[in-house]
Amino acid sequence: QAAVCSKGPASEVVAPLSLPRASMRLERVAWSPFDGSHNYDGVGTVTVDVNGEPELVEISDEGGPKILNHDGTVSFLKMQIPWGAGDYKSVEKSWREMSKTEQEGMVYKAAKINKSRRNLQHARTNELCNYVPEHEKLALPMRLQAQTSRMQHYRRACAGL
Repeated sequence: QAAVCSKGPASEVVAPLSLPRASMRLERVAWSPFDGSHNYDGVGTVTVDVNGEPELVEISDEGGPKILNHDGTVSFLKMQIPWGAGDYKSVEKSWREMSKTEQEGMVYKAAKINKSRRNLQHARTNELCNYVPEHEKLALPMRLQAQTSRMQHYRRACAGL
């Protein structure tokens, strides 16, 4: 606190009052705008609306939202902050350090990525199924039957030895 002298037309601030050294310590603030958000702690999964369709996103307390990779595995979505335009060096911000708004954006981004990659995997699967010519589709059960009958023949022959 500072002592205020009120003599005269204008108030004048005088030197601060002396306080005991113990009371000059800074108190720890319980919340700071620079702290990360705890909005998604213990949530597990969140349903996000992506273009009118619900998309389920798994969230880890430590790593953040999980995304589907092109090879079918799952990993965490990372936030990368580029140093400059076109610069490949970047700083990663962990899930715990992100603000509420950043976390919400990451969850929505993960939902969009998961939806697009799942649609891509379905398209690839359908493309592979449609790639087999019709005459081979009809012959496939006959081939399998021929292979199984050959295997049974070999088993009978080996059992007789």
